[in-house]
Amino acid sequence: MKVAALNTDKQMLRTRLLQKRAALSHDELNATSEAICRHLEIWLSSQKISEVFTYIPVRGEVDLRALKQSLPQVAFALPVTDEKQMNFFRWYDDDPLKTGRFGIPEPTILRSPMLPNQNTAILVPCLAASLSGVRLGYGGGFFDRYLARHKAVTVGVLSDAFVKTDLPRESHDRLLDWLVTNSGIKSVQVTSI
Repeated sequence: MKVAALNTDKQMLRTRLLQKRAALSHDELNATSEAICRHLEIWLSSQKISEVFTYIPVRGEVDLRALKQSLPQVAFALPVTDEKQMNFFRWYDDDPLKTGRFGIPEPTILRSPMLPNQNTAILVPCLAASLSGVRLGYGGGFFDRYLARHKAVTVGVLSDAFVKTDLPRESHDRLLDWLVTNSGIKSVQVTSI
């Protein structure tokens, strides 16, 4: 498939998925968020994860903030983006947040960026994801560029309703290692392009 056609297909899919996600009730989103946090709490502990790179939810994303209270021994970090790249900075409970350039809450206190290691899990918000690890995000490419520079365990975060059998993938798209949904943690089955 040509790049222009693939980009058009991805944008149309994004629009449909954003509409579908916006139609979820507050109760549905809360129940999904609670279930996913329970699954992640158990899984992160079992994997001996000591650092979690996460996000503050926007536009109907799964809310993972409860993890911070249930895993006090884990260091949490949030992303900060500029025009082209993203970095993660340590997030403490009393740190104030501001709305960043893309409408995403970011820390205002920027210490040195945290770099992922073998004990880091990056929790990646998804509009959709496939069981082969392909993720559909908002199209900015920030996670793909970050994961091209840094290796870490990646976990796509989404409701079961947004897991797809197949999604369009470009050569620069980075695959996820795991998915977490309201029904549990799923290891992805990687296939080549």
